[in-house]
Amino acid sequence: MDVGAEWDPWSAVALAYAELGYPEEVGVFVAYIPTEGPNLGPRLNEERRFKDWKTYLDACQVRFGGRASVPLSLA
Repeated sequence: MDVGAEWDPWSAVALAYAELGYPEEVGVFVAYIPTEGPNLGPRLNEERRFKDWKTYLDACQVRFGGRASVPLSLA
């Protein structure tokens, strides 16, 4: 990854998704996989993906222990 380039969280998620063997629970927030539910438009669909990602991270925290997740923000 080019340090000078803007970080794209969805590219990082897609890479991790592939590296982990395409686990179903991660596919929910992979950008190139259609979202479940209605199309809310680009902004709201992205917010929904961030919420799904946070839900997954929180579940991992409960399952594996550790620190609380950092709040995800689109700002």
